[in-house]
Amino acid sequence: MVPIRAVIRDANNNLVADGTSVSFVTDKGKLSAAQADTIDGVATVYLSSASLSSTETATVTASINSGSVTKSATVTLTPVELTDVLANPSILAIGSATQSTIQARLLDGNRVSIAGKTLTFSTNAGTLLTSSAETDETGLASVKFIAPDTIPADGKATITVSYGDVTRDIDVTIID
Repeated sequence: MVPIRAVIRDANNNLVADGTSVSFVTDKGKLSAAQADTIDGVATVYLSSASLSSTETATVTASINSGSVTKSATVTLTPVELTDVLANPSILAIGSATQSTIQARLLDGNRVSIAGKTLTFSTNAGTLLTSSAETDETGLASVKFIAPDTIPADGKATITVSYGDVTRDIDVTIID
């Protein structure tokens, strides 16, 4: 996700008051919000490339006063993907004594590893020791998963890995 920041100044080149509403639109990708209020003269939204299948140039337009003042900028977006989503081991016995390492790799559209980004992890059963991890130089991030105390109705815990709008699931089978 790329931060898009609009610095808003008045006619005297002073930063505008906090809470000034700024509207944003884009022709490619997806914005985190269509509107943001200024803080210290800056309004920020985030542009995701999750919906893209190849590198593209997006035009993002910010406007205030119902569009009477408008400024556009271009941004090159590269899609990202989560790969190598694995659970090791993928079968756990119930109880807190058993753990699995959940990993995922973040790649750009050219299949190059992306380091230094935070992936988030969540589960519908059991416990994650941490809910996020930063990708290393190979684009890999991992967390520890602890099996639940009871077997889920479908016999598995689903762990979801996310980066912006990109998500992947991995199931861990839970047994007695």
